[in-house]
Amino acid sequence: MPKGSCLCGAVSFEVAGTLRPPDACHCSQCRKQSGHYWASTDVARAALTVHGADNVDMASLASLLTEVRACVLCAEHLPLGPRPVFQLHPTARILIAGQAPGRKVHQTGVPFDDASGDRLREWLGISRDVFYDARQVAILPMVSATPGRASPATCLRDRNVRPRGERRCCHA
Repeated sequence: MPKGSCLCGAVSFEVAGTLRPPDACHCSQCRKQSGHYWASTDVARAALTVHGADNVDMASLASLLTEVRACVLCAEHLPLGPRPVFQLHPTARILIAGQAPGRKVHQTGVPFDDASGDRLREWLGISRDVFYDARQVAILPMVSATPGRASPATCLRDRNVRPRGERRCCHA
């Protein structure tokens, strides 16, 4: 029986039966969304059991999101300044972990508010309304502050900074 958990182990899951073979894609869109090739599988909702969902503390998550949005640790390295762009809610059943925001997203503050987002929504077959409903779809960039042509925000990849932000969002 396949199983897994968040980093701290407070929430875990089990899948009844065996997993289907993974789907893997090396196209430029999937590489752009994930930073590498994309691999996933499908699981029937009835086969999925989640344990510890009540351990997700909404007050802690809200506090963490406020802290991450206010973070300025990388400000001196970012030509347009820091502006973490993401949407998270503990009830979301889909997590899109993908690209760092570009200039347009940095300006609007709306994740995937560009041509790649249009392609992604079309590929997923979901409307903008569903995609931007944080209760259904969580969006977390692999790096939260890379505006424009600057190299990926080195400080967010640094072991001393990254745990303060994105990694905590995944298991808050």
